[in-house]
Amino acid sequence: IEDFHPDSFKSNPLLEMFYVAGTQVTTLPETLFDNTPNLLWFYFYYNGNLVHLPTNFLRAATKLEILFLNDCNLDVWDSAWSQSPHLFFISMAGNHIKELPMNAFNSSILDTLSLDNNEFTVLDSNSMGDLSSLEYFYIGGNSIYSIDEIIFTQATKLKSLESLSNVCVDRDFPDFDLNRAEYMNILKPCFDSFKKSEGNQLITSSQLIKLIIF
Repeated sequence: IEDFHPDSFKSNPLLEMFYVAGTQVTTLPETLFDNTPNLLWFYFYYNGNLVHLPTNFLRAATKLEILFLNDCNLDVWDSAWSQSPHLFFISMAGNHIKELPMNAFNSSILDTLSLDNNEFTVLDSNSMGDLSSLEYFYIGGNSIYSIDEIIFTQATKLKSLESLSNVCVDRDFPDFDLNRAEYMNILKPCFDSFKKSEGNQLITSSQLIKLIIF
């Protein structure tokens, strides 16, 4: 597949699931999903030529629950894509995204967020929105040196934080309760500056893991 006609789903208003992988598509028509108000799951992955998505291409998908845009070639995340209040799973792993826009997510029931294998350097709480339901958070394979402490203060239900080859937590925490003081002390290096004074180099994950005692 190299492209989609704008009216591909015009006669299918009952469409609930969209699974497409391994195409040559570079973008999607802005009106492609305008007649799919019942779309719940959107999986569009392993599309290495995808470099752009229109801001409002999911404007009619107000019931969307899963947004899966892994392993494409996106370098920008548009907050308009992830504004459905019903989203509980968002994954943008394997792209080239460097930052999130303000209020990137608009769901108070988001329990899984995957940002791994992108080009993030900073995670700002102003971009994240409501993380009170977040349980699984994947940020490995980036170059993150600063995480806003408020992110973890809000994520009181967090069970698993995966940050391999990244910041300071190189394993999952079963039944992870971030309200416990000992865990907050363990994660404190994440909230400080990770830049070493000499040469302004980033502290590597292997160096940081020595600061943590399990």
